[in-house]
Amino acid sequence: MSEPTTSLHGEFLDETNDARSEPSDGDVPDELADGESTAIAEGSMMEGNPGLSLTETDVPDPFLVDDPDEPISDSEDEDEEPVPPSEYDVTPADEIALAQSTIFSPPTAAFLLNKPTPPTPNPSSPKPFTSPSAPLARKDEDSSSSSEEDDSPLDLYLPKLVLPTMFHPLPNTDPLSTLLNKYIPPEKRPYRDLSGDNPQRHDFHTLVMTNNWRAIAKMARDRIVASDPSEVSVILNLWYIRLASLARLRLFSQTTAECNNLFNALQSTTLSPSASNTQIPGSRSAPPTPAAAGFQTQTQAYADNMYDYIRTHLLPFELLVLKARTKYWAGDHMGYLDELRALLGWCKSMSRRACTGSISRSFGSVKPGKPKSKAKRDEQAVSMWKERGARLILIMASQLIEIKDYTAAVHLLNSLASSSHPVPHLEAIILRTHLQSGLVPLAEGHLHSILSADSTLSPDELKLTCESLAKSAEGQWEEVETQLRTFVDKEKLKGSANVDKSYFVAVNNLSVAMLSQGKLKEAIQVLEDALHQSPSTIVTAEPFLFNLSTLYELRSNTAADKKRDLLIEVGKWAGDGVRTSCLKMPAT
Repeated sequence: MSEPTTSLHGEFLDETNDARSEPSDGDVPDELADGESTAIAEGSMMEGNPGLSLTETDVPDPFLVDDPDEPISDSEDEDEEPVPPSEYDVTPADEIALAQSTIFSPPTAAFLLNKPTPPTPNPSSPKPFTSPSAPLARKDEDSSSSSEEDDSPLDLYLPKLVLPTMFHPLPNTDPLSTLLNKYIPPEKRPYRDLSGDNPQRHDFHTLVMTNNWRAIAKMARDRIVASDPSEVSVILNLWYIRLASLARLRLFSQTTAECNNLFNALQSTTLSPSASNTQIPGSRSAPPTPAAAGFQTQTQAYADNMYDYIRTHLLPFELLVLKARTKYWAGDHMGYLDELRALLGWCKSMSRRACTGSISRSFGSVKPGKPKSKAKRDEQAVSMWKERGARLILIMASQLIEIKDYTAAVHLLNSLASSSHPVPHLEAIILRTHLQSGLVPLAEGHLHSILSADSTLSPDELKLTCESLAKSAEGQWEEVETQLRTFVDKEKLKGSANVDKSYFVAVNNLSVAMLSQGKLKEAIQVLEDALHQSPSTIVTAEPFLFNLSTLYELRSNTAADKKRDLLIEVGKWAGDGVRTSCLKMPAT
C-alpha cells in the first residue's frame, strides 16, 4: 500500500470549532481533499504570518455602531443599551439556532410533525376567497380601530406553499450505501432503510437522535402538503424542518432548489383583493374604508408589499440564513458573506425600531396616534434582534476563518468580546484563531483570561482544551499528553453513560499528542477504546473517523481490514448524512 500523504501533526478538536457544510453534494472540502489537515481543527497552528502586527487595538462593534455612509432616521437617535456578551451562548456557528425561534426545537418540531395529519381539503369546499391573486383576507367585522387590534396579525391564505410540485423526490441511495455494497459482503453488510417511511412510527426526538434525517424530511413534506394554507406560520416552520433535513442529508443541490421554490412563492405574494369582492383593508386597488384607515397606516409605514410583512413576522429567521447559505453551497464564498452582511444590517435596523418603540412584536408597524417620543421600548424585541445580530457575526467570522482571512475574523470576534463582561467561550474562539494564524503571543493573553475566569463561566474542560492547544503550538507534546491522560482516566470512572462531549474531545486530542511523539499503536488504541465505548457518538464525529482512518493507513499492514471493520460500525450506527470521504475509502 502506498504511503499516506496526510498527517495529524499539531491539530486539535475543541468545543469552539465550527462544523462546516460542503459546497456541493458529496464534494470533499479542501482541508480533507488536499491532505493538509487530518484532525478536526482546520488550518495549521504552527505557521506564523510575519505580515501581521502582534498588537491588538480596540475595534468598534459592527452590529452596534453605525456605518459612516448609512443614513440615520430621526427615530434612531436614542442610545441603545448593548447586550453584554455574557448573554450570548457562544457555540459553533453552524450549530446555532438563530434568535429566539421555536422552530426545529424538539418540543415544537415534535408537535408539528407528530400531530395527526388533517384531511386533505376538498377542492369544492368554500374558501376565504376565490381568486389565487388574493392571498390575504381579513374579516371586516374585525377591522375596528381599537388598540387591541392594532397588533393583531393578518389572516393569510397561501396555497402556493403547500403545492406538491414545490418538492423534489429524495434519492433512494446515498454514498455510505455505495461503500457498503462495494467493500462489505452481503452476509456482513448492515441493513439501512433509505425509504424514509418510518414504519415503526418513531417520534421526532427519536428520529433526530438516530440521525434519521430522511424520515424527518419526508414527514415534513407530507405535513406541508396536507396543511391548511391559512396556517402560514406552521407551514413555514415545517419548511425549515424540511430544508434543514435535506442539508443534513448533504443534498445541497436539492436544498437550494426547494429553497428557491419557497422564496419565489413568497416574493410573488402581493397585496391585492380577491375576485369575490373581498376588500383588503388598506389595499392599493381601492380607497381604504374609514375602519381600515389605521390598518393602512400601519401596513404602509413598514412594508410596500406582503413579502416584507411575511419576512419580518412569519418567516423563521433561520430560513433567511439558510437562503444565504445556498451561496456557499454554490461556491460563492464572498457572495455568502455579502448575504450575511445584508441580514446583519437588517437586524440593526429592526433593533433600532424596537428601541424607539416604533414597531410591535406581532405586527411591526408604526402605531398610529402615539408620538415616537412616548413610544414604549420593546425590550424583548431589542434583545431578540441583537441576539440575531451577534450570532450572524459569529457565522461571518467562521466563514472568514475558512477562507483564511484571520485578521478580519479576529476583528469581528473582538467586537463581541469588547464588553467589560468576559465570555470565556468567545475568548477561546479568538485564541484558536490566533493559533491558526501563527500569532502565538497574542493567543497567550486570551489564554490567561480563560484560565483566570471563574469556573462557572469557564469550565475546567474548556480551560484544559485551550491550555492543550497553546502548549501544542509550542511543541510541548509530553505535557499535553500528561494533562489529557489525567482527564481521560478521570472521566472513564464515571462510566460510559455519564461521559459528555468533552471526554471525546480530549480522547481525540490525546491521540494527536501521542502520534506527534511517535506512539502510533497507543494512539490507535485510545481511539478504538472510545469507539467501542460509545459507537453511536463516535461514528457521527467525522473528523474522529478521519483521524482513525489515517492512523490505520500509517500501519499499512492492517489498514484495509481495519477500515472495513470501521465501515461496518459506521453503517450500523451513523444514520443519514455521513461524509464518507472521512473513511478514506474510494467509491469508484
